[in-house]
Amino acid sequence: MVDRFYPLRIGASFVNSFVYATIMDVATGPAVVAHSLSINSFSLTRGMQLQAPSTNTGIIYVGGDSVSIVGSLQGLELQATAGFFFPVDNINKISVVSNVTSQQITYVGF
Repeated sequence: MVDRFYPLRIGASFVNSFVYATIMDVATGPAVVAHSLSINSFSLTRGMQLQAPSTNTGIIYVGGDSVSIVGSLQGLELQATAGFFFPVDNINKISVVSNVTSQQITYVGF
């Protein structure tokens, strides 16, 4: 059997580059996703998909740099197995915060 490479396409467009990772310990204070990768930015063509793994026991809030767990009004709530696609042009526009320690979030941006 021969392994084949299939380029990633979205509609009629090819995706030239993407970034993916799992943040192993989402902070209980706001953290910009790009900073967790030790990079300042990564340009995106379409956006980024984030998902909370089924092993999470707390809630992760996703939003801009002012995302907060206080009142949970400044971020989208992601419980275990929940995911959401954010149509942003750079990963430095997304921040995450958790209401408890040792939570994870997985993402792919393209």
